Parts: sequence; structure tokens; C-alpha cells
Amino acid sequence: MRISNAMMAANIKASLFKQNGQMYKTQETIVSGKRINRPSDDPIGMSSVMGYRSSISSLDQYSENISQAKIRIDTVENALEIVTGLLRDAKNIAFDPDPDMRLNLAQDVTAIRDQVLQISNYQLNGEYLFAGDMTDTAPFNAAGVYAGDNGDADYLIGQNAQVDIAADGSAIFQGASDIFAVLDTLETELIAGNPTGITNQITPLENAIDNINTIRAQNAGDYKRLEATENHYTYFKLNIQELMSRTEDADLAAAIVDFQAQQTA
Repeated sequence: MRISNAMMAANIKASLFKQNGQMYKTQETIVSGKRINRPSDDPIGMSSVMGYRSSISSLDQYSENISQAKIRIDTVENALEIVTGLLRDAKNIAFDPDPDMRLNLAQDVTAIRDQVLQISNYQLNGEYLFAGDMTDTAPFNAAGVYAGDNGDADYLIGQNAQVDIAADGSAIFQGASDIFAVLDTLETELIAGNPTGITNQITPLENAIDNINTIRAQNAGDYKRLEATENHYTYFKLNIQELMSRTEDADLAAAIVDFQAQQTA
């Protein structure tokens, strides 16, 4: 079979196009640092890479949820720590009220109640902490009447894994004892100068303190769980990134050598 000049030219042209295509692909590998830049480069490898990226995206979202949950627990803990201290101050007043200072002590109890009420209506990022799911509603009015619901603050921290942070203000501030009612009664009895009525508020105040401490202990346990999960995700994400790098990253030194050889060819 006679090979014409046109056929030779066509073969050379096709070879040049092929060589240019290989050079472009190698150059793309060098620039991107990836040996897989599209599914056609390695369909199986690309499938693995997409799976790794999906896993990393999920871990990032879970980690963000964990961070938000930790911030909430820190804020709630600070609030309840202050409330606990205020209730202890009220209990000390009920234990040993100075007969000559009862009116002044009644004013102190009023101030304590006002502070507890203010804390019960704390907000985080514009949302009320202790209103359950009704985060846009102030949980307590001036009379200490609860306007929220019994919902918790739920944070998804993993597949089928969730942390529920207490947010029901009625359970926190009125669970074992209605803090506002107790403080109101203590103030009234101090003004009336009724020793029995004053000391009768000690047990309700202790019950309220115990209730809040129970919630604080639960939050502390949740915080430790969040930290452990966060540390696990950090380590797990590094492993996934390493696997993804092995799958899609290019050997740049080899790619540069290949590019130079292709240029020469």
C-alpha cells in the first residue's frame, strides 16, 4: 500500500494533537497539584475522593455544632453559677436575720430576686436561653410567670448522635422550688418580722440550689462529651485528609519530568 504525503501529514498532525493533549494534562497536574482533576482521569479514584470530601464536610458541620453547643453550655454555666451564689446569699439571710436589719435585708432580697429574674431572661445571639424552643420569647415576666415551653436546645454532633442542653426555664428556676415565689415570700416575712416565716424559706432555697446544681452537673457531663467528640473528629479528619491526599495528589517531581520529556518529544 502506497503511503501518500497527505496520509503522512495527517499522521504527524494526529500525533502532534495527541502529544499536545498529554502536555496539557501534565501541565494541569503540575498547576493543580492533583493527578485527578475530573472523573475521566480516574473514575474509581474520583468516587473515593468525593466520598472523602463528603465525610470532611459532615465532620466540619458536626464540629461547628459542637462549638456552638460548648458556647451555650459555658453561657448557661456562668448564668447558673451566679444564680446559685445569689440563692446562697438569700439562704444566709433566712438563716440568721438581724432583727434590727430586717427591712434592709428585705431590700437585699428584692435585689436578689431582680438579679435572678434578669439572668433567667439571658440571651445568646439574640435568643433566650431559658425559654425552651420559644427562643424569641422572654421566658419570665416581672411576676415570675413562665412564658416558654419545655423544649431543650438540641445539637446534632454526629450521625444519630445529639446533645440536649436544658433550656426549660420552668424546670430550672421553678423545678424543685419556685425561686421567685420563695424570694417573694422571704421578702414579705422579713418586712413582717416573722422569724418562723423567714426560716421556713431555708429548705425551699436549698431545694432550688440542689436543682440548679443537678442541671449544672449534667451540663458539665455534656461538655466533657462534646470535648471528647471534638478531639475524635479532629484526629479522624486528619486521617481522611491523608487518605484523600494519597488518592488524588500528584507526584509533582515525576509530573515535571514527564512534562519536559513531552516537550522534547
